[in-house]
Amino acid sequence: YYAFDNPSALNIPLRKWMLGEEAIAMNDILSFQVQLSLLYSLYSAPNVILPVLTGAWMDRWGTGWMLAGLSGLVCVGQAVFAAGVARRSWLAMQAGRLLFGLG
Repeated sequence: YYAFDNPSALNIPLRKWMLGEEAIAMNDILSFQVQLSLLYSLYSAPNVILPVLTGAWMDRWGTGWMLAGLSGLVCVGQAVFAAGVARRSWLAMQAGRLLFGLG
């Protein structure tokens, strides 16, 4: 749950990191909030279809393999997200959240 709420919990520090410490125009703040919301949308989008698919996959490959694979996706997704934050790259952060959501 900590990794899921990471962007929201770090809203202000993340905004300062991505946009800079100086005075920020309202347009920049709105753009940031849209990007921040998109991170949650990308996390949630896979969960529309995945419950149907993962049920069939569990029957085919078993719970152990699925648990390992999905847990791996969560870890990789969080690592990609963290690398995106370090590089100030919204695209990498979004890709990380999508992988995280797939897991």
